[in-house]
Amino acid sequence: MTVIIVHGLGDHGGRFHDCAKRFLDHGIAVAAVDLPGHGRSSGRRGSVHSFDRSLALVASIRKQIGERFPSSNQFLLGHSMGGNLAVNYALRRQEFDHFDQSPLTGMMLVAPMLMPPQHLDRPNLFAAWATGYMLPWVRLRKPPNVASLTADASIAQQVAADPYQHSVISLYNATQLIAQGRFALDHASEVDTPTLILYGERDELIDRAACRHFAMRAGANVRSIAWPNGLHDLLHDVDAGDVFETLLRWLHGTASNCDRTTQRLTVHSE
Repeated sequence: MTVIIVHGLGDHGGRFHDCAKRFLDHGIAVAAVDLPGHGRSSGRRGSVHSFDRSLALVASIRKQIGERFPSSNQFLLGHSMGGNLAVNYALRRQEFDHFDQSPLTGMMLVAPMLMPPQHLDRPNLFAAWATGYMLPWVRLRKPPNVASLTADASIAQQVAADPYQHSVISLYNATQLIAQGRFALDHASEVDTPTLILYGERDELIDRAACRHFAMRAGANVRSIAWPNGLHDLLHDVDAGDVFETLLRWLHGTASNCDRTTQRLTVHSE
């Protein structure tokens, strides 16, 4: 079993070290990368050349993991912006996957940024999307409010002192995330990948209702859990241990269901 971590805006893969160690302690392989414009990766901070390139990068990572662990169930774990990328990749993976790509067993979306906390109707959404295309080089900077990420004081200090953290986003990236989040909501019924959504009841950095609406529109394949008193960074919040146990139970249950289905199909084909 392999978990591929896709981090959020301004974040980087290295900050998920503790989470990765928990998975490794349970015999689960983990891969985490720094997206372009983040962490140790090259590129202007918070900028991407195109949204589709980011989705293609997810596909490329999955292919490399599949070559190394060919018989392993693959799961995506996307946090915030990474959740947006993960679900859009799942919806459009036939555009990016190679013919020999390993199947995607499931997704875990932690505080996925499908919509911003401020409501945007469709006309304003279109206007934002068009502006992002006309002025893609413009970058926005907003000082991070660490208190909105986690209630764990030690984690908050680490985030504030982390040289690889940043709070910059290009206008193109920002408007694409909103537009693609809208696309994901509109096409939620097409999700055929088992998915778990976790979000904090006190998360003020995303539209929590969008998480619920996505799960309702997707149907039986998607389960949504609102974490009591949770903030945006549930994997590094005060209840991180309990959050991980929830992810672990869902992982094992989903992998077992997948294995049983594969066995039935194999027997039937023989």
